[in-house]
Amino acid sequence: ENTGDTHPGQLAPCFATIANMTPDEARDATIRSGNERVLRARLADARFFWEQDRADGLDAMAGKLSQITFFDKLGTMADKAVRIAGLAGFMADALGEDSALATRAGSLAKADLVSQTVGEFPEVQGIIGGYLAEAAEGGDVAAAIASHYRPEGPADAIPETRLGQIVALADKIDTLVGFFGIGSIPTGSKDPFALRRAALGVIRMVIEDSTILRLNAVFAHAARQHGFDAAPDTLMPFLHDRLKVWMRDRGIRHDIVAAVIRGDDAPHSKVGETKAGDTDDRSDDLLHLYRLAETLASFLATDDGKGLMAGYTRAANILAAEEKKDKTRFNAVVDESLLKEDEEAALFAAIAALGGQPVSSTDDAIARMQALGGLRAVIDAFFDVVTVNHDDAAIRLNRLNLLGQVRGAMVEIADFSAIENG
Repeated sequence: ENTGDTHPGQLAPCFATIANMTPDEARDATIRSGNERVLRARLADARFFWEQDRADGLDAMAGKLSQITFFDKLGTMADKAVRIAGLAGFMADALGEDSALATRAGSLAKADLVSQTVGEFPEVQGIIGGYLAEAAEGGDVAAAIASHYRPEGPADAIPETRLGQIVALADKIDTLVGFFGIGSIPTGSKDPFALRRAALGVIRMVIEDSTILRLNAVFAHAARQHGFDAAPDTLMPFLHDRLKVWMRDRGIRHDIVAAVIRGDDAPHSKVGETKAGDTDDRSDDLLHLYRLAETLASFLATDDGKGLMAGYTRAANILAAEEKKDKTRFNAVVDESLLKEDEEAALFAAIAALGGQPVSSTDDAIARMQALGGLRAVIDAFFDVVTVNHDDAAIRLNRLNLLGQVRGAMVEIADFSAIENG
């Protein structure tokens, strides 16, 4: 690379070679001459192939993709190109982007695989497609084609343009849905199709570019394109597992990650406590899960967060013991006429003040979490004064249902039972 003043950042007409020998001027000249001869021949080949590819064009190359098998049971590269185009258009619509441009970029993304240049220099796949697209398709499509393999690893950057990210997402998601759909799933240390890397690429593109993308709908569309009845039910848990590792690597505590990305056995991970169906399940929104984890980590570091966790733990322990004894779950409506103490009436009012609207967005969830901080004082006062297991069975039931509402308001946001004390 040229680091001088003339053309900084551009390729320079120079090369370096290393010979593990003591310096010898005559021999070094022979080595240099031999390397120059080889490089001239390779560069001449590259120029010849490039000129041939420019004459052919990407559309003609795309027509030959049917000659390349993508994978047994998953069709040819031509089939994959059609799926990438369809999925890119679908996601562009969902994200408010130009679906026609995304479809076009997706349809040409793999075309350079049959080019003579890539046939001779496989490491420039995608890059050559981008160069070939510049004149015929324009800069946006060209940049998307050139970058759609990225990120190729944890140190690689995501595509710089939104269109590039959409095509890259379509490529990776098509691969994930396809291989999971035919049962070729990573096991242990074996991942022959680099599906973990593909999943990490999806995670990074969605989160690093702050993209709100509901993956259940995307997976379902990809599955239909493959001819599957439905998206593989093992795919979202796989993506969640990769997201957990990624978040922990970024310094988010493992218990906070577990509280946000809930397992199937987590308490009310899909609906609210008080009224079934109130809470929108956003487990397929990776950006939501990440932002929620960051906010929860910050909240639990405050005095209000720590105090609320102590109150939640006490309420949850009482409920667990009494529910086991009574063989029921306490989450029914609270009877205001049975609120005998000022402190329990204050707690009931504080829960009601949180609002009965469903938590349907990340901002709703963050606002609700911040509002929960205000429960700390009233929960402390409740436990200081109120005896939950009252002699009157109706009052006892009412107070347990009130604690059930406290639990419900909290688990609507995250599984606080996963949070470790201390």
